[in-house]
Amino acid sequence: MPMHDTRPELKQLTDKYIEDLCSQIRWKKAHKRVSAEMASHIQDSSEAYIAQGIAPDDAIELAIKDSGDPATLGLEFDRVHRPAAQWGMLAWVAGFLVLGLALSLFLFDEVGASRRLIFTGIGLAVMFAAYFADFTLLGKRPWLVCFGVVVACWGLFYFMQLWRALLFPPWQYQNITLVFPVVLAGVIFSQRSRGYIGLVFCLLAFLLLSHAAFVAPALSGFVHFSIAGMGLVIITILKGWFGVNRLAGVALAFLPYFLALLFMVFVLQQGSWMTTRVITAFNPSNDPVGMGFISLQIRALLSQAYLLGESPIPQFFPQRWLYGELVLVAVIHRFGWLPFTGVILGIGIFVAGLVAKARRQRSGLGFFVSMAVILTFGVQVIMYILYNLGFVFSQISLPLVSPGGLALIINMGLVGFMLSVFRTGNVAIDPPMRQLFKWENGRVIVSFKR
Repeated sequence: MPMHDTRPELKQLTDKYIEDLCSQIRWKKAHKRVSAEMASHIQDSSEAYIAQGIAPDDAIELAIKDSGDPATLGLEFDRVHRPAAQWGMLAWVAGFLVLGLALSLFLFDEVGASRRLIFTGIGLAVMFAAYFADFTLLGKRPWLVCFGVVVACWGLFYFMQLWRALLFPPWQYQNITLVFPVVLAGVIFSQRSRGYIGLVFCLLAFLLLSHAAFVAPALSGFVHFSIAGMGLVIITILKGWFGVNRLAGVALAFLPYFLALLFMVFVLQQGSWMTTRVITAFNPSNDPVGMGFISLQIRALLSQAYLLGESPIPQFFPQRWLYGELVLVAVIHRFGWLPFTGVILGIGIFVAGLVAKARRQRSGLGFFVSMAVILTFGVQVIMYILYNLGFVFSQISLPLVSPGGLALIINMGLVGFMLSVFRTGNVAIDPPMRQLFKWENGRVIVSFKR
């Protein structure tokens, strides 16, 4: 029997019991979930008594009495519901940051090492701010966040002449696209269980963000989001959260790629350049003094590398490359293939641990957000490794290890945001679904109601 069908004083008695119980729980964020669980427990117990023929009012009183002393039970909840400090993951992050600093000292000059140290300090401040942030805010206004990010990026990328007054050179601003998968995660969460209409709106958000990434000063951010963002959509389809046929859903999800290809070929007329670049990445001898030059030189250096120890540098290899973004090439050259394998193995173990934690999240929004960050990391790592192994098409950064810059700060912020999910996700209550767009009677309705 619903609780509101009983006498008001019994409803007050139930609320007072739950209030007394929650007063013993020091972590305020846990109160909402504990209150919901206790209300459901009292409701179930009272319905069991009603099924035995006991009057509804008496059943609720018995259910409250059976629940036990609220102070004692509250202390038990207090021992269980505490923030899950992510010391293990923080230790992994610290290890990668130390590795990045050490490589800066070994591979770069003092200016490069000092620069890395400064950006690491900024990144730590951003990471801990995100670590204590409330990730559920992302699910409350997902479309507003999405449109805000898109408009801000359009403005930034189209008016890049202002970069001289900022901290980073213009090509660094492509790294802003690293936050796009997390923004898309909020939109996906808001469209769950809405069938094909929800999937279509998610793909529209994907296209908006893809365009914002495409106008960035470098191609890497666009390629990264195209892979990571679509990976997030496909995971959602395969887990059945849209409630659509999986095969048809995946086919629909790949539609933006065909649209983007047609746009580049017939509107931008860059299809031939893109095709040449992809082919050259796998067969650089097609253009040995043009697009294939970097690939050929990297492969020549790697072919002479040792299992351990420093290897010779090919005659035409520009040594300045070893002091830039080719960190893994520099590691193989200076220390050998074994240390390189150790770095990649460590990153793989770290990502696998993140996936295991993400799959255990009770919060649906927490799962989406953590998977978005994991895909952001994973795609960066794969792109970076391929580039450093001579498949020169596009790279962005090696998370937490690459030289300092905007990518390091953003990646550390994403780590902190993901760890905030792991820290509080077990008690977080997912925000209710808010439909900015609704389809009714053949019409699209835009609702601005809070």
